[in-house]
Amino acid sequence: MASTVFLKGGGLVKEAVATTAIRPGHLIMWDTSAATVRTCNKNPASPGLTPTRKAFALENRIIGKGVPVLPTDTTQNYVIGDQVTYVVPERGAEIQAWLQTGDNVAIGDALVSNATGALKKALTSMGNDDEEIVGYSMQALNNVAGFDARLRIEVA
Repeated sequence: MASTVFLKGGGLVKEAVATTAIRPGHLIMWDTSAATVRTCNKNPASPGLTPTRKAFALENRIIGKGVPVLPTDTTQNYVIGDQVTYVVPERGAEIQAWLQTGDNVAIGDALVSNATGALKKALTSMGNDDEEIVGYSMQALNNVAGFDARLRIEVA
Protein backbone atom coordinates (compact mmCIF):
# COMPACT_ATOMS: atom_id res chain seq x y z
CA MET A 1 0.00 0.00 0.00
CA ALA A 2 1.13 3.52 -0.74
CA SER A 3 2.15 5.72 2.17
CA THR A 4 0.05 8.65 0.98
CA VAL A 5 -3.68 9.36 0.63
CA PHE A 6 -3.72 11.46 -2.57
CA LEU A 7 -2.30 9.13 -5.21
CA LYS A 8 -3.00 10.64 -8.62
CA GLY A 9 -4.91 13.43 -10.33
CA GLY A 10 -5.78 17.01 -9.52
CA GLY A 11 -7.52 18.66 -6.67
CA LEU A 12 -7.52 21.57 -4.29
CA VAL A 13 -5.65 21.18 -0.99
CA LYS A 14 -7.20 23.05 1.94
CA GLU A 15 -7.00 23.27 5.73
CA ALA A 16 -9.52 23.46 8.56
CA VAL A 17 -9.70 22.70 12.29
CA ALA A 18 -10.79 19.19 13.36
CA THR A 19 -13.88 18.92 15.57
CA THR A 20 -13.65 15.10 15.75
CA ALA A 21 -10.79 12.60 15.51
CA ILE A 22 -9.94 12.22 11.81
CA ARG A 23 -7.81 9.53 10.21
CA PRO A 24 -5.84 10.26 7.02
CA GLY A 25 -7.98 8.91 4.17
CA HIS A 26 -11.29 9.58 5.93
CA LEU A 27 -14.10 11.21 3.98
CA ILE A 28 -14.70 14.51 5.77
CA MET A 29 -17.24 17.32 5.73
CA TRP A 30 -17.58 20.83 7.08
CA ASP A 31 -18.86 20.99 10.63
CA THR A 32 -20.19 24.25 12.07
CA SER A 33 -18.45 26.41 9.45
CA ALA A 34 -16.11 26.14 6.48
CA ALA A 35 -13.23 26.64 8.95
CA THR A 36 -13.97 23.36 10.78
CA VAL A 37 -14.21 19.75 9.57
CA ARG A 38 -15.33 16.39 10.97
CA THR A 39 -15.57 12.83 9.71
CA CYS A 40 -18.40 12.60 7.21
CA ASN A 41 -21.56 11.53 9.03
CA LYS A 42 -23.82 11.51 5.97
CA ASN A 43 -25.92 8.38 6.23
CA PRO A 44 -26.93 7.10 2.79
CA ALA A 45 -29.76 5.13 4.39
CA SER A 46 -31.54 8.36 5.40
CA PRO A 47 -33.50 9.90 2.51
CA GLY A 48 -33.51 13.60 1.75
CA LEU A 49 -29.82 14.25 2.32
CA THR A 50 -27.79 16.97 0.70
CA PRO A 51 -25.05 15.70 -1.62
CA THR A 52 -21.92 14.26 0.01
CA ARG A 53 -18.91 16.56 -0.33
CA LYS A 54 -15.97 14.65 -1.76
CA ALA A 55 -13.15 15.75 0.54
CA PHE A 56 -10.51 13.46 2.08
CA ALA A 57 -8.15 14.06 5.00
CA LEU A 58 -4.48 13.93 3.98
CA GLU A 59 -1.59 12.74 6.12
CA ASN A 60 -0.06 15.35 8.44
CA ARG A 61 3.47 15.46 7.04
CA ILE A 62 4.26 18.80 8.68
CA ILE A 63 4.80 17.05 12.01
CA GLY A 64 5.99 13.74 10.57
CA LYS A 65 2.73 11.80 10.59
CA GLY A 66 1.68 9.54 7.73
CA VAL A 67 -0.99 7.07 6.72
CA PRO A 68 -1.55 4.38 9.37
CA VAL A 69 -0.03 1.05 8.33
CA LEU A 70 -2.32 -0.86 10.66
CA PRO A 71 -5.99 0.12 10.90
CA THR A 72 -5.72 -0.01 14.69
CA ASP A 73 -2.93 2.62 14.71
CA THR A 74 -4.45 5.87 15.97
CA THR A 75 -1.11 7.69 16.41
CA GLN A 76 -1.39 9.12 12.88
CA ASN A 77 -4.88 10.58 13.42
CA TYR A 78 -5.73 14.23 13.74
CA VAL A 79 -7.27 15.01 17.14
CA ILE A 80 -9.84 17.66 18.06
CA GLY A 81 -8.28 21.08 17.54
CA ASP A 82 -5.61 19.97 15.04
CA GLN A 83 -5.26 21.79 11.73
CA VAL A 84 -6.37 19.20 9.15
CA THR A 85 -4.89 19.23 5.67
CA TYR A 86 -7.41 17.81 3.19
CA VAL A 87 -8.00 17.54 -0.54
CA VAL A 88 -11.10 18.17 -2.59
CA PRO A 89 -10.14 15.96 -5.54
CA GLU A 90 -11.33 16.32 -9.09
CA ARG A 91 -13.38 13.58 -10.74
CA GLY A 92 -11.13 10.68 -11.72
CA ALA A 93 -8.47 11.39 -9.08
CA GLU A 94 -7.16 8.38 -7.17
CA ILE A 95 -7.37 8.31 -3.39
CA GLN A 96 -6.47 5.79 -0.72
CA ALA A 97 -9.61 5.77 1.43
CA TRP A 98 -11.02 3.40 4.08
CA LEU A 99 -13.48 0.57 3.42
CA GLN A 100 -15.71 -0.39 6.32
CA THR A 101 -15.26 -3.78 7.91
CA GLY A 102 -17.50 -6.54 6.61
CA ASP A 103 -17.68 -5.25 3.05
CA ASN A 104 -16.60 -7.25 0.01
CA VAL A 105 -15.94 -5.10 -3.07
CA ALA A 106 -14.85 -5.89 -6.62
CA ILE A 107 -13.05 -3.61 -9.06
CA GLY A 108 -15.51 -0.97 -10.26
CA ASP A 109 -17.98 -1.27 -7.37
CA ALA A 110 -19.66 2.01 -6.43
CA LEU A 111 -18.87 3.35 -2.95
CA VAL A 112 -20.82 5.65 -0.62
CA SER A 113 -20.29 7.17 2.84
CA ASN A 114 -20.85 4.83 5.78
CA ALA A 115 -21.42 7.80 8.16
CA THR A 116 -18.12 7.31 10.06
CA GLY A 117 -15.57 8.65 7.56
CA ALA A 118 -15.08 5.30 5.82
CA LEU A 119 -16.79 4.11 2.65
CA LYS A 120 -19.08 1.15 1.99
CA LYS A 121 -20.35 -0.63 -1.08
CA ALA A 122 -23.40 1.08 -2.61
CA LEU A 123 -26.61 -0.92 -2.69
CA THR A 124 -26.72 -0.67 -6.50
CA SER A 125 -24.15 0.25 -9.14
CA MET A 126 -25.99 3.52 -9.74
CA GLY A 127 -26.71 4.20 -6.07
CA ASN A 128 -30.18 4.23 -4.58
CA ASP A 129 -32.26 7.40 -4.79
CA ASP A 130 -30.81 8.49 -1.46
CA GLU A 131 -27.20 7.36 -2.03
CA GLU A 132 -24.48 9.73 -3.22
CA ILE A 133 -21.69 7.79 -4.95
CA VAL A 134 -18.32 9.05 -3.74
CA GLY A 135 -16.07 6.83 -5.82
CA TYR A 136 -15.38 3.46 -7.40
CA SER A 137 -13.17 0.66 -6.09
CA MET A 138 -9.93 0.20 -8.03
CA GLN A 139 -9.17 -3.13 -6.38
CA ALA A 140 -10.98 -6.20 -5.11
CA LEU A 141 -11.07 -6.44 -1.32
CA ASN A 142 -12.95 -8.78 1.00
CA ASN A 143 -12.65 -6.89 4.28
CA VAL A 144 -13.44 -9.44 6.96
CA ALA A 145 -10.57 -8.30 9.20
CA GLY A 146 -12.82 -6.79 11.89
CA PHE A 147 -11.71 -3.20 11.25
CA ASP A 148 -11.68 -0.71 8.36
CA ALA A 149 -9.12 -1.41 5.61
CA ARG A 150 -7.36 0.88 3.16
CA LEU A 151 -8.78 0.83 -0.37
CA ARG A 152 -7.66 2.54 -3.57
CA ILE A 153 -10.59 4.37 -5.18
CA GLU A 154 -11.32 6.59 -8.16
CA VAL A 155 -13.33 9.66 -7.22
CA ALA A 156 -16.77 9.87 -8.87
